Amino acid sequence: RIGRLDRLGQTAEKISIVNLALQDTIEDEILLRLYDRIDLFQESIGDLEEILGEITEQLMVKLLAPNLTDEQRDRLARESELAIVNKRQEQERLESEAVNLIGFTDHILDSVNETREQGRWISGYELIALVDDFFEHNYRGTQINRLSNNVMAAKVDLSIEARADLAAFIGTTRPVEATGLHKRVITCLFDPRQPRRSGSRIEQVDATHPLIQWICRRESTAVYPVSAIDLCRDKTSVDPGMYTFVVHRWEFEGLRARRVLSFRAADLARNRVLDEESSEGLVVAASRYGVVLNNVEHAIGDLDVMAAVDRCDESLNSVYAQLEHDFEAENEQRCNTQETSARGFSDRRIRDLKDRLQRFRDSRQLHLIPMTEGLVKNEEVQLAAKLKKVEERRITDSTMDELAVGIIRVG
Repeated sequence: RIGRLDRLGQTAEKISIVNLALQDTIEDEILLRLYDRIDLFQESIGDLEEILGEITEQLMVKLLAPNLTDEQRDRLARESELAIVNKRQEQERLESEAVNLIGFTDHILDSVNETREQGRWISGYELIALVDDFFEHNYRGTQINRLSNNVMAAKVDLSIEARADLAAFIGTTRPVEATGLHKRVITCLFDPRQPRRSGSRIEQVDATHPLIQWICRRESTAVYPVSAIDLCRDKTSVDPGMYTFVVHRWEFEGLRARRVLSFRAADLARNRVLDEESSEGLVVAASRYGVVLNNVEHAIGDLDVMAAVDRCDESLNSVYAQLEHDFEAENEQRCNTQETSARGFSDRRIRDLKDRLQRFRDSRQLHLIPMTEGLVKNEEVQLAAKLKKVEERRITDSTMDELAVGIIRVG
């Protein structure tokens, strides 16, 4: 209650609180033990408000038991004092560790900004391209008619076979989002950035939409593993010219999983490999804004494309090896941390249970001993299971898939 005073519109600069208690009473013992001896009023009351409320209430009930001796009451008060001190120390430790996390703020913001600048999200252009390619190769009777007033919108009329297969997918997976594409012609907006409109007849299609989920489930191989793309100069920051590109997908499995798309491009005329950021930007721009490059042989001329592709692969393989090494080291450190944490938590839990067992034996509460011994055994079993899981995750697994390769002409 004291802690809440300052939060209920209090405008006074100072609040004086006077608590009167009769000497040599239970209330006096609680105040002396819980407040004065732990220097509570030297600290912020709000920090320990919940801890005090819970412990004081429990202690009051125990101290009012008529069969307790003065010695037992004093012991209970000391135990409560120790509990509060331990909780306060734990809180201070967590707060001190939280300060260390502040150092990650700049790293997180840099990652967010890099993701935004590199366009690392699924755009409407890519969603439309995925849908177009899928139905062109699988359900020829499907019609996707773009709206003239919005390049991100189209009327989608699935073929009878496509409707049946989509309906079967919905019935099996029961996706969170609803769709009417398996029943009728629907106007779809392929722009994830647009807010959803409740009650609208337009379906907004993003990566979580049932149509996209169904396509991804069906389409397990790359539609265009090799491609030639023509890209306007104003859609990229690289110089005009001919480029080769290679795209890899790397997966690392351990205590945690990590998946990476990695890009590398090479300037054919200047015989140089672009850095990671420039390569990614070029490939992403080509995938969104590029068109088919016709007469590829004429555009290439006598440029050595395969040699450039090999240089891209060599560059990516070098990065992959370093990333694999770093992931293994990081995974080992995570496993060690989890093992230490699991052992520490279990040791404290078992120690508390064994102390409780001793108290039950001292007070002759023999009927509570078997249950508590069972809790100790259960804690030991849980620890063994946790440690086994950590040991299994110490072994990492890494895979490299070559997703795409091709040529991009800029200019």
